Amino acid sequence: MRIRCIPEQVPRPIPDEDCPACGRRRIPYIPRCVCGHVYDSRDDAPSLVHPGLRAPKPPGAFRIAHWSDIHQGSRWPLGLDMATRLRNLLSALVQLDVDGLVISGDLTQFGKPGELLDVRQHLEAFGFGASRRLIVPGNHDVARGTRNRDFEDVFGVSYPMVLEFGPGLTVIAFDSNVLEERTLFERGWVNVRGRVGPEAVEAARERVRSLPAGSRLLVLHHHLGRLPPERKWATFDEHTFKVDQYLMAPLVDAAEVLAFARETGITAVLHGHKHWYSRTGYRMGSIPVFNAGSVTQMRHPQFRLFDFVDGEWQALYRVEVSL
Repeated sequence: MRIRCIPEQVPRPIPDEDCPACGRRRIPYIPRCVCGHVYDSRDDAPSLVHPGLRAPKPPGAFRIAHWSDIHQGSRWPLGLDMATRLRNLLSALVQLDVDGLVISGDLTQFGKPGELLDVRQHLEAFGFGASRRLIVPGNHDVARGTRNRDFEDVFGVSYPMVLEFGPGLTVIAFDSNVLEERTLFERGWVNVRGRVGPEAVEAARERVRSLPAGSRLLVLHHHLGRLPPERKWATFDEHTFKVDQYLMAPLVDAAEVLAFARETGITAVLHGHKHWYSRTGYRMGSIPVFNAGSVTQMRHPQFRLFDFVDGEWQALYRVEVSL
């Protein structure tokens, strides 16, 4: 197994400001005003650190890995069986000295208790017990027509979850599989298009108000907007890509969740559901968003590392693993 870490630029906050040339209000995710003025683009500058086989960990850093869509129990293993791929990838986390693992849903293929227990046992065998992992359920982790009772029982979790995951680092986690009659009628499978629900958003808002300052990550399974068609041709033909975009539309209540993210000062959003890896990330307004893809079903697995020191986001790496 070969591990290669490629440094990426940590996204800087985009200020809410007026154009100095014409006075128009800046649209946060557009680098140029309609009058032609180009804003400071240093937040998009490439990193000057050369790629290496390992990512140096700063002293006192809390390192997070972001995975998604393991699909334990899948019948499409791409060569190695799913359990072997999972063990190899967990071994890579140990070698990279990862302190916490975030998995943004679809840990299993059918949400069966045996599949859920298998994933939990693999995680705990490599040291990622309850205090070192943050997981949310995906649509495949919820049996058809039910709530996520088996998932919550096996992993001992409930949502919304607001917790201090590391020094100065808070994670807010949503279950985006709230049942909706229209979704069940149209799809037949639970929440291909997800929904968080106003009750969960309000409950999380009340708990976030009392939190200290620092970095804040929002984790959920479903995506908040249509992903850019980055590298789509490497995996899908044009027809398949268009069908996927239609069936897997963004979160039903994405506007409400994004409003919550802006109000509570979310540093970044982590999600899954889309199986292709978001190579550069993207922005929803001024908030950076990262899609992990499927760490086990990609032919060449990739995932991200986030380094935080005393609540400050210090480093970001893309990790490529050759199994």
